[in-house]
Amino acid sequence: RDLIRDGVAAVRETVVVGDPRLTRLFPPAHPSDDALEAEWQQMMAAQLIEARLASFDVVDESLDTEELDAAQLEAWMQGINAVRLVIGTILGITDDGEEDEDAEPTPLDGLYDLLTYVLGSLVRAASGDLPG
Repeated sequence: RDLIRDGVAAVRETVVVGDPRLTRLFPPAHPSDDALEAEWQQMMAAQLIEARLASFDVVDESLDTEELDAAQLEAWMQGINAVRLVIGTILGITDDGEEDEDAEPTPLDGLYDLLTYVLGSLVRAASGDLPG
């Protein structure tokens, strides 16, 4: 719980500051058209940031509870995935899943693996609520 709390806090800080490591968290909507991208950012960036921060709030508020309701579960999936995306960017994990096989594991690798496990557990719990 402390690792999740610390990871969410660290990413929350970068979302507020506008850290460049957020590229995978907020990918460009129009990468080949600067004018459209600027317009989209002006219209949507604040809403996207607000949604990320709201999911972090839910994680923080419910971190010590034993059960999550459906809304909390969804917010947890969004929040944990956001933290994973930022850590993956820092670690150089690409969309195609390639990693530097020769790199020595770091504590950040361990946190990434833990969050991957937590996210998988959340997805399995959420999929249990879906109709067959």
